Amino acid sequence: MSREQPDSPRRRPKQERSREIVRAIREAGLRILEQEGPKALTTNHIARVAGVSIGSLYRYYPNKEAIVADVYEAHTQNELTVFSDVDRWADALSKRPLRDAIRAIVKVAVDRERKLLELDPNFYRDHNLEFALGKRVGQPLIQGIQKLLEHKRDALRIDNLDYASFLVARGLGGILRVSLDERPENLADPAFVDELTDLFVRYLEKEPEKSGSP
Repeated sequence: MSREQPDSPRRRPKQERSREIVRAIREAGLRILEQEGPKALTTNHIARVAGVSIGSLYRYYPNKEAIVADVYEAHTQNELTVFSDVDRWADALSKRPLRDAIRAIVKVAVDRERKLLELDPNFYRDHNLEFALGKRVGQPLIQGIQKLLEHKRDALRIDNLDYASFLVARGLGGILRVSLDERPENLADPAFVDELTDLFVRYLEKEPEKSGSP
């Protein structure tokens, strides 16, 4: 679960040269996390990989945690651009069968949490709520799922699609947050995606009609 808010950068650069320095520091932090792991992350090492002085690093970041937070924030902002385009992804998913569409939503969400957890497990387990897409996208995410469900109305057992889309969006987010805190190993288990898909499809989908005489 998310705990206290992580440290933030000291300042946001306004000039292009300053933005390049901050970008280099952030990218160096990401490279170290991906290639060497969080134990190798120190401000001196980040400065060396970024090709900047340690003084320049501390001009913009108070500590290495603030750099890690900026890495996660940049990642989240990039994803927001995609997830905020509700019409595009909802229309694309509507062309798939209901189970496939729900599985795609679940898999994207699970894969995202797994990748972010792998970068820095301790940091992300402490601060994941700060970078939750559901919190950032908000109502448009629910609206996108509702738009998908409207295309699948004939296959659904429920009529209140606003209610259903809210439960799917917030239910998935809640399960993932609890899993991060209690069972993070679930995120790397392919069966986890299948089980979550079954959970939501069983809630949404009509039971198939039984064949044969009564």
